[in-house]
Amino acid sequence: MADNPLQVGHYRLLKTLGIGAFGKVKLGKHIITGHLVAIKILNRNRIKQLDMGEKVRREINILKMCTHPHIIRLYEVIDTPTDIFVVMEYVPNGELFDYIVSKGRLNADEARRFFHQIISGVEYCHFHHIVHRDLKPENLLLDADNNIKLADFGLSNIMKDGDFLRTSCGSPNYAAPEVISGNLYAGPEVDVWSCGVILYALLCGSLPFDDESIPNLFKKIKSGMYTLPSHLSQLARDLIPRMLVVDPMKRITIPEIRLHPWYQHKLPGYLRLPPELMEKQERVIDEDCIRAVCSYPFRGVTWQRVLDAIQRRNQRHDLKVAYEIILDHKQAKQRTAEVMMLMQQTQHDATPPAFSPQQHRTPGSGSMTPTTPSQNTAAQQRLAEEASRALARHNPSGTGSGGSNSGGVTPQHLSGSASNSGTALSSGSTSLHQQQAAAAAARKRRWYLGIQSKKDPAHVMTEVYKALLQLRCEWSAVSSYRLKCRWRPNAVVLQPHPSVHDPQFLGALSRQASTSRGSGRWPSGHGPGALALRKRTSSSGGGGGEAAMEEDHDFWPVDPDAEDIGAENPLLNYDYTVIIGLNLYKVQQNIYLLDFQRVEGDGFSFMNLSAKIITELKTLSAASRQQAQAAQAAQQAMLQQQQQQQQQQQQQQQQQQQQQQQQQQQQQQQQQQQQQQQQQQQQQQQQQQQQQQQQQQQQQQQQQQQQQQQQQQQQQQQQQQQQQQQQQQQQQQQQQQQQQQQQR
Repeated sequence: MADNPLQVGHYRLLKTLGIGAFGKVKLGKHIITGHLVAIKILNRNRIKQLDMGEKVRREINILKMCTHPHIIRLYEVIDTPTDIFVVMEYVPNGELFDYIVSKGRLNADEARRFFHQIISGVEYCHFHHIVHRDLKPENLLLDADNNIKLADFGLSNIMKDGDFLRTSCGSPNYAAPEVISGNLYAGPEVDVWSCGVILYALLCGSLPFDDESIPNLFKKIKSGMYTLPSHLSQLARDLIPRMLVVDPMKRITIPEIRLHPWYQHKLPGYLRLPPELMEKQERVIDEDCIRAVCSYPFRGVTWQRVLDAIQRRNQRHDLKVAYEIILDHKQAKQRTAEVMMLMQQTQHDATPPAFSPQQHRTPGSGSMTPTTPSQNTAAQQRLAEEASRALARHNPSGTGSGGSNSGGVTPQHLSGSASNSGTALSSGSTSLHQQQAAAAAARKRRWYLGIQSKKDPAHVMTEVYKALLQLRCEWSAVSSYRLKCRWRPNAVVLQPHPSVHDPQFLGALSRQASTSRGSGRWPSGHGPGALALRKRTSSSGGGGGEAAMEEDHDFWPVDPDAEDIGAENPLLNYDYTVIIGLNLYKVQQNIYLLDFQRVEGDGFSFMNLSAKIITELKTLSAASRQQAQAAQAAQQAMLQQQQQQQQQQQQQQQQQQQQQQQQQQQQQQQQQQQQQQQQQQQQQQQQQQQQQQQQQQQQQQQQQQQQQQQQQQQQQQQQQQQQQQQQQQQQQQQQQQQQQQQQR
């Protein structure tokens, strides 16, 4: 390593893929096989400073236990005195989080493919008693074929029988209510909640629980406050709320998720295997891969040495690492080809059942009976039986609620929920088909006589009260959405009834629909709405006082003197009554069913009254639609007027803008002219300055010439002075010579 710092073991370190808290993640290349790997470099001093040694050891030990196509693979760990090199599977396409951010919400098939792989990986972890506890798109990586790889097991823990966890870990947006509350939890139910949040993010492109304020976020999570977009299919709208149930004891389990119709659609064969069979399949020796290892230039490589290295479960060997790398790449290609073939085969298949076989189907789904290898029949039968027992524990009555326990405004009687969805794993086994047929035959289908509505429950009950009043029935409210109705087919009304469009009548019915409870019963036809109507009828009749109240009755016999009119046939008696029960149920999200039940009276009269009520409700619904259309037309007219006014205002604004633009153009032209004049003046000034500079230069030249002449004159004068000095010196010398001669 000192001779070649870019090489560790049999790996050459290439570019840096990322930088973490403990060190870098480098792209590595296996020198002998040429396959790429990811090498996480963990600095020992850094780990010690952050006191994260236990987290690192836990993650490494967990990854050593896992051999699953959708869990990040650990090949080997290389220890040095300063660093720990963790050689892992290379996944080049980054995080699922970035994929969702770039693409937005995914289509159902793509989201389902990701969800298949996530659930399979999580189930494998739970099989080995591992709880991830930090499942989120940031910890789900994508390989070259966009297959999911579970990663970052630093917050994971090992489950033990009888032990419960309490640690609050993971990201708040994906954490289960029991985690953020600090309550005890077993473990798997926490991962199920996180998977539900991830599925919501895949299908919706956003999070179900999100808030900038952490206290508000925790409040939403603890109460299960979220909304389901309307674009979700019915099956998805059934699965997500069952995963995001606040009570962990009522939350759906992994075996139940595997049997859900939405999950079963287009499920690849290799993901149908339970974890124990998948692990056994991973241990099967691949002779082609052994042959490939033998073809590489390993020192002393033989078939038997490779086989011995593979069979050493807890020991790492160069030949074993090479075998696992080659095997992973081979199996990844096979799985990708299998998924592509499955997508091509099922793109024209029928849609899966919504809640039971041969029943409601939702678009965007496919057949529910894909084939699996026959040798896996026993494991699949065990899985089906286990899930059936779990469903029976949670839904002993065969029905269940498809919503979260965030509360609702109406009672939820959802027949045929996912607990009796009839989803099956078709493996060619006769016994499994017989069990499915017996289970389907044992299911109880609930039949209803009534009508469905997508309107608000209070509005539905208001229309029911209108219809009953229009048919001159008497009723008693048992609860807000349940009442008993009494009808006398042979009675005739002598007093005119108020209009159902009377404002006071509508107000009374609205109050009754919103405030009536099941704690008390009124005399028939004497609820709050009826009482308000009676008072108004008597007061408007002009009689007033007790006389008016005495005449305030709804029904009179056809003939008061005919006392024995119904002696021969009770159905002709004016006292003959039909009593029915009206119950408003919530059957699906935003879909309500008004159910009719016969309490007293013959079947024909019951059907007659039911038909009258349904006809009246349809009439009222049509009238309300007409009113709504009229209101919409009025609104559209107002909108058109507003649009015209806005257009006029816009035209005026445009004219003003044009005028302003013209003024601005004129100002700009004036400014341009001024600028041109200024430029001309500047040019003239520059020319004058240039002339002055030239004159100054000429003057300077003249001065220089004069100075030169003066210097020359000075030089000449100096020369003359020097000559004179020389002459004087010569004369002095001559005088000295003469003096010397004279002295001699």
